[in-house]
Amino acid sequence: MKVILDGLGGERVAEACRQAVPLFLETHPKVLLQLAADRPTFAAVHAASTPALRERLSCLEAAERVEFSDKPVAALKAKPRSSIRLGIESLAKQPHTALVSFGHTGAAVAAACLYLGRAPGVSRPGLAAIVPHRRGHGLLMDVGANLKCSAGHLLDYALMARRYLGAALGIHEPRIGLLNIGEETGKGDRLLNRAHELFRAGCPGFCGNVEGYQIFDGSVDAVITAGLAGNMVLKAAESLAGMIFLRLDEEIAALGSREGADREALRRALEALAARHHPDARGACRLLGVNGVVLIGHGNAGPRAIVSGLQAALRELELGQMLTTGVSPET
Repeated sequence: MKVILDGLGGERVAEACRQAVPLFLETHPKVLLQLAADRPTFAAVHAASTPALRERLSCLEAAERVEFSDKPVAALKAKPRSSIRLGIESLAKQPHTALVSFGHTGAAVAAACLYLGRAPGVSRPGLAAIVPHRRGHGLLMDVGANLKCSAGHLLDYALMARRYLGAALGIHEPRIGLLNIGEETGKGDRLLNRAHELFRAGCPGFCGNVEGYQIFDGSVDAVITAGLAGNMVLKAAESLAGMIFLRLDEEIAALGSREGADREALRRALEALAARHHPDARGACRLLGVNGVVLIGHGNAGPRAIVSGLQAALRELELGQMLTTGVSPET
C-alpha cells in the first residue's frame, strides 16, 4: 500500500512532517509514502529518516501551495504545480493508494471532484467524521466539504453514511438522525423541513430530527448536517475534549506524594483514554463520494495528528477504494 501526503498543506505540516513521516514509516514497514512538497521540505524529511526508511520515501515535487485565503477552483487552475493538485492527479494514476491532506479543505474537495471524479449517484461529496459516543462510535457528516447544500445533498450524505457505517464500523442497519434545533417534526428552517421529508421517504433507518447532544449519547449511529454546522460542531467538540484532557492532566500532576500510587494509576487511565479519544487520535476524515481514498484533516495538525491521519488512510484502503463512497438504489 502507498500513501501520498500533501506536505505543503496546513499551517505546521511542512515542519511537523520531519517527525511524523519517519515515525509512520518505522511503525508500518511495508508501506510506501510519497511526499508532495517542495525540495527544502522533502530534504528535511529525508535527512530525518534512516537509510532504510528512505528506500520507501519518495518526492512528488511541488512548487506551489494553495493558501487558506485562496478560492479553491481558481487556485487549482492558477497553481498547476500546487501540492494538492499534483497529489490528487498522482492518486488518480496509482492503485492501492490514498491521499492525506491537512491543507485547504475546499481545494482538496475541488481537486478530488475534478481529477478523480464523483462516485456513482453522488452530486456532492461529504466529509465523514467518526466520533465517540456512549455506546462506541458513530458518524457526523458533513464536517466541512460543503458549507451550503440542498435537501437532496443531505439525503446523499445519509445514504453514503449508511454504506460507510456498514463497512467501517460493522453497523449494517444504522439509525440516522438529521441535526436540528429540536426533535419535533417541523423544527428548523425550510431546508431542514424539506430534508426531513426526503429522509422519511428515501432513507432507511431514519429516526427523525436530533439535537446536538445526541451526537454523543449513542441514540443514533449517524448525524447528518450541512458542512458549516458540522465543521463548527466538530471543532467545538475537539476543543472541549482537548481542554478536559489538559485539566485532568493538571489535576493528576497536582496530587501530593502520598497519593503517588493513585496518581500513577490515574495517569495510566488518562493516557489510555487519550489514545482512543483525543482529537489527534483520529487525524483525518474520509471524503466520501469521490473515486478514490482521500482524507482531510485540520490545518493546524501537529506530528501526532499527521501520523494518525496516515494510519487512518491505511484503514480506509483496507475497506476498499469504492466500497463505501457512492450512492446506489440498493442503499
